[in-house]
Amino acid sequence: MLLSHSAQMKTGPFAEHSNQLWNISSVSTWDKVNSGLMKMYKAEVLGKFPVVQHFLFGNLLTIKPHPAVESESDTNMQHGTRRGRSAFRLELLLLRRSNQCLIANVL
Repeated sequence: MLLSHSAQMKTGPFAEHSNQLWNISSVSTWDKVNSGLMKMYKAEVLGKFPVVQHFLFGNLLTIKPHPAVESESDTNMQHGTRRGRSAFRLELLLLRRSNQCLIANVL
């Protein structure tokens, strides 16, 4: 259905105006199509912080920081280390990236 709609609405060679669909249509089995689309969805949607920041986390889908980031902040607090804003921003960035990895691993 999607292929016929695309062919009716667009002009020119199919491989040029719908490159992703053309690539998918050449895959041999539906299992490979499914696994490829799931990998792409995880990378392009769930792996992006602007999308994941709007998720509602709770008991079923938890957001736990990576142990390395958590232990580093605990160590700094115990030793009374003063850090500048750049160190805080770096830690926040690492925390966001570790949360993205955890979410990708859950799904």
